[in-house]
Amino acid sequence: MLSSQYEIKNGIAVIPDGEKIIESSLFFFCTDLTSVIIPSSVIEIGNGAFACCSRLSSIAIPDSVTIIGDDAFRDCTGLTSVVIPDSVTVIGEYAFIGCTGLTSIVIPSSVTKIGKCAFEGCTGLTSIVVSEGNEVYDSRNNCNAIIETSSNTLIRGCQNTVVPDTVTEIEWHAFESCSGLTSVVIPDSVKKIENNAFEGCSGLTCILVSEGNKVYDSRNNCNAVIETSSDRMIKGCQNTVIPDTVTEIECHAFENCAGLTNIAIPNTVNFIDKFLLKGCTGLTSVVIPASVRSIEEGAFEGCTGLTSIVIPDSVTRIGRKAFSGCTALTNIVIPNSVTEIDYNAFECCSGLTSIVVSEGNKVYDSRNNCNAIIETSSNRLIKGCQNTVIPDTVTSIEAYAFEGCAGLSNIVIPASVTRIEEGAFKLCTGLTAVEIQGTVNVIEQEVFTACKGLTSMTILRSVKKINCCFHCVNNLKCIKVPAKKTEIYKKRLPERFHQFIVEMEPTREVKRK
Repeated sequence: MLSSQYEIKNGIAVIPDGEKIIESSLFFFCTDLTSVIIPSSVIEIGNGAFACCSRLSSIAIPDSVTIIGDDAFRDCTGLTSVVIPDSVTVIGEYAFIGCTGLTSIVIPSSVTKIGKCAFEGCTGLTSIVVSEGNEVYDSRNNCNAIIETSSNTLIRGCQNTVVPDTVTEIEWHAFESCSGLTSVVIPDSVKKIENNAFEGCSGLTCILVSEGNKVYDSRNNCNAVIETSSDRMIKGCQNTVIPDTVTEIECHAFENCAGLTNIAIPNTVNFIDKFLLKGCTGLTSVVIPASVRSIEEGAFEGCTGLTSIVIPDSVTRIGRKAFSGCTALTNIVIPNSVTEIDYNAFECCSGLTSIVVSEGNKVYDSRNNCNAIIETSSNRLIKGCQNTVIPDTVTSIEAYAFEGCAGLSNIVIPASVTRIEEGAFKLCTGLTAVEIQGTVNVIEQEVFTACKGLTSMTILRSVKKINCCFHCVNNLKCIKVPAKKTEIYKKRLPERFHQFIVEMEPTREVKRK
């Protein structure tokens, strides 16, 4: 909380005259702040001083300031303009990261150090200028970029950048989130492009490497950047056609290419790397060849237009969140070859109606046509869908196994189940009724979070421990519990549900003669 001397009145904060440093995180997350008056006594803006001040629209930095600290204006999304005075020598790491409203930057001649990713995520940038006379950085040939003069390294570009033919290196995240960048030409001079240099450039339609470049190429007019010596594709776009000479596609290569509708991966590629096609919302089909051995973390995460996927018999591993959020997927077939399915591989695939594990798989099964993936050795259900019927051999339900299954209307948890892990039925908004048939040792946190349609629950035996699992469950009106257990469940369930607890009549087993 701010001290009284820094109170915000009508959206304005006044720094007292005589202050030399605006302390780190002083105005952190002050969403009421729209402007600030800084006296000429201030020489340093501390780390995170104005971070997450989303309504801060403008700021006048006096020419006494020499240091803008790390994260100083992080995520100031309302900041449309900032004048960096000629006194500033240091712009810290991530100083303006996420300032999406900024359209132009002028780096004065006084600046001798710009920290890494200082302007990362400034998606609105159309103009970048380094003042003449700066001895460390330049923007030669009006290129709309920041270039480190001594090394000829481009450290930050924008949607209007033209890479000069004197640049030898493009730095890590140099064009990160430049969604307005539609085309890029890599000149002959470039010898190194750092990982993720063009990550999040979702508007790219044309990528060209100049002929004569000895390190990179865009062979066959493929609209991509390929490292020549390794045949590794490092960046693609919505018009890329992957050549059959490519042996590896770098992680994030197509991330957020919303205009990409289909892609064919050649049979020279052995794995689909991390986040390769993450956020490609327009992707409707993809061909995975029989050469692929693994589908890595987040490879297809958020591909909301993907309606079907064929996982070939060659695949042995499906990584964490590999298909997370693929809401249009209706069916999954896990081939015999798969021996590892990582955490939340199919989370929030809300459209799934069919899940099949091929017969002969030695690690997983979908016994009794249950429409689920079960780990055979442990009898643990790791992924279900709206048509799942939990077999009476399952002993536990994995964390987030049914998360986002909006079409799931009711579920019977058989007597064999002793544990329901965290978030197992989270966001199952269509779920109306749950029946727990056996003794469950524990229901973990968030199991039924946001199950807004849940109206009734039947507990036939006992649940020994119930953690905070009913957040945003407001329509639960009937909780049937075993005879003489009312007081016990009043202790285990939130107070707001106590009035809905109903005690069932005791059941007696009839012995046959």
